[in-house]
Amino acid sequence: MSTEPGRESKPRSFDFTHHETLEELRALPGSELEWRHDALVQSLTDGSMEAQERQLRIERAHAYRAVLAHRQSARQAERMEALTRSMNRLT
Repeated sequence: MSTEPGRESKPRSFDFTHHETLEELRALPGSELEWRHDALVQSLTDGSMEAQERQLRIERAHAYRAVLAHRQSARQAERMEALTRSMNRLT
């Protein structure tokens, strides 16, 4: 996923026990949020995981997706505003 040289060959580590604050989540680049989401979802295949830990990981995956969705929504709103301004100038 990463385009940085040498990054593909190094396994990335991820601390499943660290719960980021909202500020930390907002500061992460989109590619990192996607990677963390995917890592959490893949970790759910571990059958030995307790139900509570499983639920916490699912909630974190939802949080990553929510931040990504919020960013996309904000970008779409900006584009719509720009289009509206352009249309107002034409009329």
